[in-house]
Amino acid sequence: MTATRANPWIARRQPEAPGRRQRVDLVAVVRDATSLMQQTFDRRIRVEAHVPAGAAWMEVSRSELDQVLLNLLVNARDAVEGVAAPRIEVILEPAAGRGGVHRLAVRDNGVGMTEEVRRRIGEPLFTTKAAGRGTGLGLATTERQIRGWGGTLACTTAPGVGTTFTLELPASPP
Repeated sequence: MTATRANPWIARRQPEAPGRRQRVDLVAVVRDATSLMQQTFDRRIRVEAHVPAGAAWMEVSRSELDQVLLNLLVNARDAVEGVAAPRIEVILEPAAGRGGVHRLAVRDNGVGMTEEVRRRIGEPLFTTKAAGRGTGLGLATTERQIRGWGGTLACTTAPGVGTTFTLELPASPP
């Protein structure tokens, strides 16, 4: 009998078919994403997750949800560059009842945006980032994915104050 070694790849989450919806706990997604960002962002950036103790279920593609949240977090990281005490918060308010919506906010205390820039952020290929730092597709893709799930994306911002992206995502029954 031949001895076999454990395959380290088996324990990793298997890729899903693109766009395949499944029941996903938004609380776990937020915790995973913020933990990853705490490990990879500059240590001076304070990344906090404010989530409930329980679960917040929705029907969505896990990989697409990860992509949406990570895009918003990376944009927030870029916005807080050069800020004295950089901070990013992810706040999850789960749906209050059946048929409700989960409210997820990604807030930073970065440079903020003018109203003119805010109006254009969902346009494909529009970016305020330096050459080589962004394609202008991240927020356009994020907004398209959220709408595809039946959700909404809103942005509040002010120069010198920071930005908050608020997602309203349809909840699925517990």
